[in-house]
Amino acid sequence: MILRKMPWLKHTRQALCLLALLLTTFLCHANSDAAPSFEPPDVILQGVAFDLPIMNIDDGTDTRLRLKDETVELTQDEEGQWLAQGITVDQDVGQVELLGGDNQVLASTELSTIPAWLSLLPALIAITLALVFRQVILALFVGILMGGWILHGMDAKALLGAFGDSINVHVLEAASDTSHMSIVLFCLLIGGMVGIISRNGGTQGIAQRISRVIRGRRQAQTSTALLGMAIFFDDYANALIVGNTMRTITDKMAVSRAKLAYIIDSTAAPVSTIALISTWIGFQVGLISEAMSSIQGWNESAYSVFVNALPYNAYPILALAFVFMVTWSGRDFGPMLKAERRMLSEGLQQTKRSSREAIVEEAEITTKTGIPIRAFNAVVPMLVLAGVTLGGIYATGLEAWGPVNMPCGTFSVKGILSAP
Repeated sequence: MILRKMPWLKHTRQALCLLALLLTTFLCHANSDAAPSFEPPDVILQGVAFDLPIMNIDDGTDTRLRLKDETVELTQDEEGQWLAQGITVDQDVGQVELLGGDNQVLASTELSTIPAWLSLLPALIAITLALVFRQVILALFVGILMGGWILHGMDAKALLGAFGDSINVHVLEAASDTSHMSIVLFCLLIGGMVGIISRNGGTQGIAQRISRVIRGRRQAQTSTALLGMAIFFDDYANALIVGNTMRTITDKMAVSRAKLAYIIDSTAAPVSTIALISTWIGFQVGLISEAMSSIQGWNESAYSVFVNALPYNAYPILALAFVFMVTWSGRDFGPMLKAERRMLSEGLQQTKRSSREAIVEEAEITTKTGIPIRAFNAVVPMLVLAGVTLGGIYATGLEAWGPVNMPCGTFSVKGILSAP
């Protein structure tokens, strides 16, 4: 009825249908006739092999790659993407050509490279600046800036572009990454818990109980190392809890803050990396699982690989061994020996502190007046933190596997930690 009253509407609909048909035909034709193209990596190092993806190649087409008068056969990955695998460029600029069956050049491009040793320069500069100026954030930013400058061509104009990318791309993407922010949030929550147990008398209560059995410097240092071994589920929690708990005891026994920092640092991360269940293990097993996914015919679980590789984990094993060797022998070396002698002769109050250490001392949280000092006030939050952390590892691993993909249909801790 409406079309009879408005005949122009019928013609409009027909025109729209015809236009949509023409547009679809054009797009299909354009996609089918798209020329082959290369998608080289953002960074190519001289003499280092890499894979070069090639787009828009029809299946069954006789194509190959020519680089430096050498022919490279193309392969397809599991997703059907054509690749030139394991090619290397040994000069500043390399010319690559995609050849057809009759040696016709279908596509060509120039691959710009940088010397391989330049890839180490940003990290070396960042480490050097951190050691010299003791400003980690500044050192890391300069390292990022140096890496961006290398990517942009290492000239005066590239420095401005590198500075912009350092802020708008690298720092912004790192700050917006959910995994990075989850670590920041976890550290903030642990810091809040440490502040609470310091305020409610729990930290002082544990210190009082431990101090009853400590009679000297050796026992104070050994107790610090043993407490660091006990809090194995996370290195950040280890450093915050052990440091705040044992600082009062080690100060009383004339153990320098430098020695306390060494013991905590050499137990926190090492014990977390070799413990059978920790936040570190979930990360390491994930990396192993990702690497194993590209190995055909490999049936062993990632967690089994991790457990079998523990005897070869030299750094954490030796770091823990040296901690107990140093604490039991009482032998110190270099700047540590000077710090210990200064602590014994001058005491904590006379020891020269940096401006940052002075700020930390002023911000120290004291027990609230009128609150009973009990170790129970700290033990309960720590047990809850450990339980929630380990339970979170179990729950997230269980969710990643799902009931269908769980090995042997069992919800074992081993299988859940091996979840991708």
